[in-house]
Amino acid sequence: MRPSPSRRAWPRGPARSQPVARGFVIVDGRYLPPPYTVTREDGQLRVNGVAVGGEQPAPPGGAWGVALRPGSGGGRWRVGYYARALRRDSLLLGRGAEAVRIVPRRRAVELLAVLLSDSPDAQKAKRLADALPDAMGSRAWGEVAASFQPEPDLAGRVAALKKELEELTAAEPPQSDAAIAKARAIGFASMALAAVALGLLFTHRPRGWRGVDPSGAGSRLAVGCVALLALLNLTDLAFTLLARGAGGFLELNPLIAPYIRSGAAVVAFKLALLAPCVIILLALRRRRLAQYAAWWVCLFYTMVLARWALYHSLFLA
Repeated sequence: MRPSPSRRAWPRGPARSQPVARGFVIVDGRYLPPPYTVTREDGQLRVNGVAVGGEQPAPPGGAWGVALRPGSGGGRWRVGYYARALRRDSLLLGRGAEAVRIVPRRRAVELLAVLLSDSPDAQKAKRLADALPDAMGSRAWGEVAASFQPEPDLAGRVAALKKELEELTAAEPPQSDAAIAKARAIGFASMALAAVALGLLFTHRPRGWRGVDPSGAGSRLAVGCVALLALLNLTDLAFTLLARGAGGFLELNPLIAPYIRSGAAVVAFKLALLAPCVIILLALRRRRLAQYAAWWVCLFYTMVLARWALYHSLFLA
């Protein structure tokens, strides 16, 4: 009998990514030129046929990157993870039997610039150990620097990426004291309001979702949820208008994302979405289904508000 789709095992065998023309790979001090094809065969991850790590676990990458165990499970997921890291101009750094390191592109440019310099290997090792203390010690960096074999195109690729990052940095508005204070205030306000909203929602929950509620408690719950929904939406609107001019802001709603630079369009979209919802929920406030829907929509926008707290904490970082 043919197994059901829910019981069918994940496909086995080699996993292979599409060729990636970006990023950098250094394995045991040897630079591998692009394009890169990440594969997994017999439990081992490889880039362009070269094994990029061993089976042993490694400590977390800390502030500069992450460490993975290439030999562990989830092969297809890991192939895709490595390929996406390379598309973001990250550096895959493999050394011996250690787990491969993924270095973000800004740190990768710094590391590669040191390796490409004319400084003695001992000086390179010290600079790398000082700049990236979470990666390896001076001795290990010395071994990497001594065995480093760059290809002719590497210096040009590093210079091009460095110029691109400098242009992006210049385009971002500086974080002034006023901007930092605004981000801190918005972060605290969003956390406080989300906590209050969660407390209210879990203290007052709807009872059932079928039929009509003859008591006035359900109607009062629906009206309270609608009022909270309006408050959360207007807060989300205010935070969007404040943050849309900040560097790095990305609107996740695909309907309004093309018009995010227009404040009037953002306000019109939010009000056009909110007004019918408020009218319908108030008109049907005696029905348990409307009460249930109002409660869940409020919970959703409470999570949106919590996302604002996370966004502004990243902005401060």
